[in-house]
Amino acid sequence: MYKTDFSPQAWKDATGLLLGAYDLHIHNGPSIFPRRANDLEILQEAASVGMAGVGIKTHEGDTAPRAKMLEGVISSCKVYGGITLNHYVGGINPAAVEASLKMGGRIVWLPTLSAKQHVEHYKIKDSVFLGGSFKYNSGKGISIFGKDGKMLPKMADIFTLVRNSGIILSTGHLSPIEALAVAKAYHEIGGEGTIVYGHPDLNINQGNIEAQKEFVSMGGIAEKCTLALHENWGNMSIEDFVKGIKEIGVENCYITTDAGDPKRPSSPETLTRFIALALQKQLLTEKQIRVMLVDVPRKLLAL
Repeated sequence: MYKTDFSPQAWKDATGLLLGAYDLHIHNGPSIFPRRANDLEILQEAASVGMAGVGIKTHEGDTAPRAKMLEGVISSCKVYGGITLNHYVGGINPAAVEASLKMGGRIVWLPTLSAKQHVEHYKIKDSVFLGGSFKYNSGKGISIFGKDGKMLPKMADIFTLVRNSGIILSTGHLSPIEALAVAKAYHEIGGEGTIVYGHPDLNINQGNIEAQKEFVSMGGIAEKCTLALHENWGNMSIEDFVKGIKEIGVENCYITTDAGDPKRPSSPETLTRFIALALQKQLLTEKQIRVMLVDVPRKLLAL
């Protein structure tokens, strides 16, 4: 999707719909992996088009203190950080979550590139993806289940920390079975409303629409990441992508970009391209787009 693929009116309308919008999944630098922009640059890009907030994420640690440092730098646009529970921070580690919360963390991502699902996905593809050059890696990967097949006791501690703080819990790159188990367990302790099925349309941790609907039925929200439209990540048509959104319910979805790769555009440009194409093809209304870019993220952030 390039700017020249859209009519000038569609591009103008799409740009206007970014006012007050949020993208809660952007990868930032500095990082141990190549990134197109640092924290401040991501904030400036979002603010330049009138966005209200961005969520900065790193696979290797915690962005909460970095977000805190940018607090008030641009009053019209806020930065939200959080921790990703990969092997770099000890995996399923309640102590790391607690520390992140004390530093202002607003999102907890369960394992991503250290997830067993992620490791096995790239093993099949004969690729190690991120982290392959490191001596100390995640080995066979992290699962939320122990050898006995039961959920790790530490997960209950993380659920309690997240629920009591009213922040977002994302399933990261967990398998569909694990994601649904997390939703069920979290629902049972009254944590629904701020739990997210992490980009289930991506081939890394792909869950079908039935799994996504089941997740939502337990009080969850589906992250609909535009990266799924790219050849190497999901190769979905925008028609199928939007069809899935409508089956789940627009009010149960929010849009993210997973931007950050130096070879891909910024978050604002990625969002504009998606919106312009959706409008030009008459797949979504402006109201539906605003629900997923503004209303649902604000609900997740308890704003």
